[in-house]
Amino acid sequence: MNCDMCGREGQLFDADVEGSVLVVCTSCTKFGTVLRKHAEEKYVSKYVETKKKEEESKPVNIIVSNYASLIKKSREKRGLKQDEFAKLLQEKESAIQHLESGKLEPSIVLAEKIEKQLKIKLIEVYREPVIAESSTETTRGPLTIGDLIKFKKK
Repeated sequence: MNCDMCGREGQLFDADVEGSVLVVCTSCTKFGTVLRKHAEEKYVSKYVETKKKEEESKPVNIIVSNYASLIKKSREKRGLKQDEFAKLLQEKESAIQHLESGKLEPSIVLAEKIEKQLKIKLIEVYREPVIAESSTETTRGPLTIGDLIKFKKK
């Protein structure tokens, strides 16, 4: 690996240079603050790849985008006033007003309480889409800016 500033090879350090963390050689450390000795790239990339795979595989609970209208319609359908509904949920009436106006997105815990009381679905599971590896990545490494320029010309 080479220095990000001058391109030299040799002993490298991670340094804060004007707010950015760069990998610099001994002579370029004077331009910033040394944070630590730079770790070997193979160990860092394996760690980063493992973390990315772990993060991609975990589903995330999100609140549906039309939660405000769902809550209001379902509450009215059951003949509940906002203050009555708030008491059922053990929440403040102002919280219900803000939820129904869309000013406040419910937490997952509150959404679960609302789902149980109104028998509606406010939470959905979101999974990060898996991007298939391209043929360029498997044969020559990761996609580069040069590869994108080649795609543009075709």
